[in-house]
Amino acid sequence: MSNKQIAEEILREIKGKRNLSDNEIENLIKKRFPELKEYEISKIREDVKQLLIPPKENKIKPLEEDYYRGM
Repeated sequence: MSNKQIAEEILREIKGKRNLSDNEIENLIKKRFPELKEYEISKIREDVKQLLIPPKENKIKPLEEDYYRGM
């Protein structure tokens, strides 16, 4: 299983909980996949955090558009 697949698996387990600390995420990973090494767990934790926080859209505000248009 790749790190990404494991992260998605953990994400399914987490479901609606958005405010989990790093330790809570690591504990879930350790509980579900005890064979993983410490460095793998930290990489997967980062993947889970990336999946938890949706990327912000790059929207330019209208005022900024006017400012840049005048340059």
